[in-house]
Amino acid sequence: MTKKRFFSFGCSFTKDWDCPTWSDLIGIQFDEYYNLAMPGSSNTLIMQRFIESDLFYNFNKDTDVIMIGISGFGRMSFPITKYDDYIKKDNHYLYSRGDIESYEPSKFDTPELIETINFFKKHNKKSYSIFDSFISIKIIKDLLTAKGIEHKIISALDYKHYINDAEVYGINNQLKSYLINIQNILDVEESINEFDNFSEHHPTPKTYYSFLEKYLPEYIGEKSLELLNTDFNGDFKIYGPLKAECTVESTNIGLYPNPCDMEVTLSIASQIPTEVNYTLISQEGKVLVNKQMAVQSGITLFTMDVSNYPSGMYMLQFDVNDKRFIKKLTVQ
Repeated sequence: MTKKRFFSFGCSFTKDWDCPTWSDLIGIQFDEYYNLAMPGSSNTLIMQRFIESDLFYNFNKDTDVIMIGISGFGRMSFPITKYDDYIKKDNHYLYSRGDIESYEPSKFDTPELIETINFFKKHNKKSYSIFDSFISIKIIKDLLTAKGIEHKIISALDYKHYINDAEVYGINNQLKSYLINIQNILDVEESINEFDNFSEHHPTPKTYYSFLEKYLPEYIGEKSLELLNTDFNGDFKIYGPLKAECTVESTNIGLYPNPCDMEVTLSIASQIPTEVNYTLISQEGKVLVNKQMAVQSGITLFTMDVSNYPSGMYMLQFDVNDKRFIKKLTVQ
């Protein structure tokens, strides 16, 4: 890649805490990767995070590639500041987000938040959502074009049925023209959801890779394929070339508690004394911790403080005797 930094924005089709998305398969090819999507995001929130990120990162046409995975209509997003325990871990605003119609209160929701969301549910109309999405997507497109930044805008969720069956959904000609404008802005006509045959679940990494292979092959490479072939559904190991040896060395690594909120205990069981290098990596690909420690034969325990990290999924990478072990760590 000639460009250095890759930024992505979107919903859970762009950032999935459990497995790589299309964004991760592209981002791994760059020197710097920033996945600034939020699961459940509305298109308005995607636009807000895009504007805010430009202020912070100062998007540059000479160094950056930016991709947007637009979300569905009828989603709500607004900043909340009631969650003191979470705010301590994250300097950014937390957002309540998701589909209005399917919202159900959770144990974390304050009475004020529930009241606000119920107001949204009562007064929100599909026409508002279409208009807000159109304005948000157009703002993103116009700014990227004005700055001359290499970019792609794709659609995570399909909305063509709103165009094809506008009368059924009570969509007038003006709103329909907004939908057609959004369609014309997209760099890929087919949505990821449509490509995945409208599955009720999120696409698999293989589906994301096939989508990129068909529509954006210039942005994937060997590192993308290596990430695709990594098992993110549980604990996994990445091995180098296989070779036969007469001696047997075994290393087992465990994390507990997982999920955690304040600290996590790392357990390393080794048959021989050795050196272990461990690296904590954020969802955006940033290296947060990179340390080396000596372990003895048997079980070595040590703790790591995670109280200052935002809630989310992280990767702990362990390099031991030419082998690499990767564990998922969830911070609550």
